[in-house]
Amino acid sequence: MAGTTGRLRLDFFRQVEGSSGKGLEVVLEKGKIVEATEWAKPSPEGQLEERLKWKKDGITPTVFLASFAPLTFTTLLTGKHSFEELNYAYGECAARDEPTRLLLNALFPKVDHDFDILHW
Repeated sequence: MAGTTGRLRLDFFRQVEGSSGKGLEVVLEKGKIVEATEWAKPSPEGQLEERLKWKKDGITPTVFLASFAPLTFTTLLTGKHSFEELNYAYGECAARDEPTRLLLNALFPKVDHDFDILHW
């Protein structure tokens, strides 16, 4: 996944207090994260308008799409669970295709760590 250029769109199904979107869009250019913004999945009409705008501008960005059950993304972000574990445990956690799954595994690998809340 080195050198990947595209948009990773993460759909969290619902708006969380304190954010204006229902998800997150991460823009990658040549393997580097250049932008991360709140994002909400557009309506079918909005998706069509977006595609027509891209066509008019002469661009065809790669869009990686994944969805997460409420409050599960943080366990992927911190490395507590792998995407495969979340997909197995929660039916709502899904990736659109294999390249999206590979990108999620590269960006958010599972790590062995233990948080000790009693240790100061």
